[in-house]
Amino acid sequence: MKKSQRMKVVVDLAVREEEKLGKVCLQRQQALAQGEAKHAQLQGYLSEYRQSSLTVNARVDLNRLQSTRAFLVKLDEAVQMQAREVQRLEGLVQEANAAWMSARQRLQQLEKLVDGYRRDEQAEADRREQKQLDELATQRYVRRLQNGSA
Repeated sequence: MKKSQRMKVVVDLAVREEEKLGKVCLQRQQALAQGEAKHAQLQGYLSEYRQSSLTVNARVDLNRLQSTRAFLVKLDEAVQMQAREVQRLEGLVQEANAAWMSARQRLQQLEKLVDGYRRDEQAEADRREQKQLDELATQRYVRRLQNGSA
């Protein structure tokens, strides 16, 4: 079996790994996009609620004012927590991208190696064919000489 044929299994495994890591990368990018959307949504809620709490009538009772402030604190904490989650997701995306790029480079190197093997195998096949043609031509020449002198 030729080297290029033996390497097919290795290349196939590298293709599967690269595809798997590409899917992981895509999934993590989607999770990041969702996390960013949720963060933006929470920031919007916080901004709206702050704005509406400023425009509320000055005659708001103390209990309502305290509950509004408590809610704003909790909403702000949620925004900060989601910001940390977005940072975590960004790190995961970077890791996934690095792993995918590494797998992609490995695959390209393997494909380049197999292409080199194929070129070498083709060159060897061409040399064998040329040698056979040369031997055949030599045999014909010898036969002509033998037939011409006999």
